[in-house]
Amino acid sequence: MQLNAQKTSDNDSLVAAKTIISINQKARKAAILSLIVPGLGQLYNRDYWKIPVIYAVMGSCAYFALKNNQSYQTFRKAYLYRTDNDSLTIDSYTNISNETLLAQREFYRRNRDLIIVLGALGYALNSVEAYVARHLKGFSVSEDLALHIQPAIWVGLQNQGGAGISCSITFKPKP
Repeated sequence: MQLNAQKTSDNDSLVAAKTIISINQKARKAAILSLIVPGLGQLYNRDYWKIPVIYAVMGSCAYFALKNNQSYQTFRKAYLYRTDNDSLTIDSYTNISNETLLAQREFYRRNRDLIIVLGALGYALNSVEAYVARHLKGFSVSEDLALHIQPAIWVGLQNQGGAGISCSITFKPKP
């Protein structure tokens, strides 16, 4: 009898190990797909509602990077025209000082660079999200776990009151 019980345990362990390997391979595939084309990992995971969010973030980053780059180039050219010692080149910002032109140029350059970094971060997070979401597909939520969110009112020291949200998590023990 003991051999049968041990064989069943070994088979269960083997099935669990194969399941873990399968989940890891699928998660890795979702991450790689999202690195190739943003949103493709979410499509693979069947999280369709996340795809427009990803493209909205990426599109916003591209738009603001281009707009900041255009403004940077405009102020850069204006400063170059002003400092080239050629009387034929006139910039369109005659009422702005050289220091203001430089400050505006640097402002738009910093913003452009920041938006590019944020876009790259969003691109990487797209892949990480696909990877994590695929891992969580195999996660089961049992009936033993409950989350309760409700409004709360309390009275503090010196009769000062407040309002907020109460959140409680209940773990039901198994009988």
